[in-house]
Amino acid sequence: MDTFERPNLFAIVGTGTPLAMGKLACVSQLVEPQGRIIIPLMMHREGLISSPCFFLSAFFDQNNIEYGDHLLGVSALGDWSGWCRFFLHAVTDQVKQNRDRARGMYDLNRRLKRELAEQSGSAHAHEVVDRLFSAAIFRTSEFVNGIPDVGPQTVRSMLRILEKDMGALHILEEQKGRRSSIMIFPELLRFID
Repeated sequence: MDTFERPNLFAIVGTGTPLAMGKLACVSQLVEPQGRIIIPLMMHREGLISSPCFFLSAFFDQNNIEYGDHLLGVSALGDWSGWCRFFLHAVTDQVKQNRDRARGMYDLNRRLKRELAEQSGSAHAHEVVDRLFSAAIFRTSEFVNGIPDVGPQTVRSMLRILEKDMGALHILEEQKGRRSSIMIFPELLRFID
């Protein structure tokens, strides 16, 4: 079977210069369309951003014609200003999306904590809800054992409330023999698509 070995993009374009960034964008478009994830990683590596917490492929895919036009503008006309404006627009768009997701998740977390505490009467509702935000799909046995300071029966009781009374959880796979059920937290999945 033939295998395709992806090139080392850092070796091809170098690092640390605007020219390298432009060359990287061109290489990633032509050689490895999903390689655009490397741009934020490279910016992080060079100390331009503190964390590579945004990825621009979705924006570039949605604006594919404009993306290609700006890359062509750099290579054919040396239009770095146009590319930089487009790239910064992509970053701004991604930052806004991340901000909105974070706000939505924060609001969901607070709402569930309040509602679960009211419905369960348990002081441990916060720990259970915080644990929910670590995985949108989980096996109940792993979930129950993942909260060491809360008794398993208390956690199971709150999972039932979250599923049956609040509708926040759904059973994805029923319990089979010794295998515990798998649950899904659809509201969280909405934010992490």
